[in-house]
Amino acid sequence: WPQPNQKSEQLAQTQAPAEEPPVEILPRRPISVKKLAFYLPQFHPIPENDEWWGEGFTEWTNVSRAKPFFPGHWQPRRPGPMGFYDLRVPATMNKQFELARRYGLDGFCFYYYWFNGKKLLEKPLEMLMAGKTDPFPFCICWVNETWTRSWDGMSGEVLVEANQSLEGTKAFIRDLEPVLKNESYIRVDGRPLLLIYCAQKLENPRETVQDWREFARTAGIGELHICAVQSFGFDD
Repeated sequence: WPQPNQKSEQLAQTQAPAEEPPVEILPRRPISVKKLAFYLPQFHPIPENDEWWGEGFTEWTNVSRAKPFFPGHWQPRRPGPMGFYDLRVPATMNKQFELARRYGLDGFCFYYYWFNGKKLLEKPLEMLMAGKTDPFPFCICWVNETWTRSWDGMSGEVLVEANQSLEGTKAFIRDLEPVLKNESYIRVDGRPLLLIYCAQKLENPRETVQDWREFARTAGIGELHICAVQSFGFDD
């Protein structure tokens, strides 16, 4: 390599960065992370699904119909030792709770289907809250989208419509009061954890959340920990 001349050496010395101050190493704070699993209650029949999809329809119906699309594609998949379980049976949920504990889950987040006061697939959660099953930590995710025949809540024949208006969301939080007050409900720093499946579909998200917080304080629930599910392109 060519040797640098004296002028370049002097220039390098004058441009040398000043010595950086030592970095302060702060003590690491312990972080407690809860591992929750979304809980789909579609594994038991209801009259509405019987009408829309045929008698006895559950999610097992779709599981059993799955077909392979390429060599080596393992479909349909069959359930494990619990078989084609029915979530109307408390013993089934107790087995799920046992499995969850065994593999390190801290709770279930139930999909909560509420349409202008009408609830669907609510029986498993109601059994848990009524003490018909073993106790287990839970929270809910309000699936605030319209049910259609296309399954994506976006197009096709409307089966049951969600009300995203401010009046509709006010009614929702008031109906939810006993759920949020349940002693097994999951809290973050003492605040009940409430998830919204499609926050972008709310007619007025800011006013909705403000109303929910005010109601929770007045009803003795306290502060809420509200989260938006990041799905279907929503990442705000």
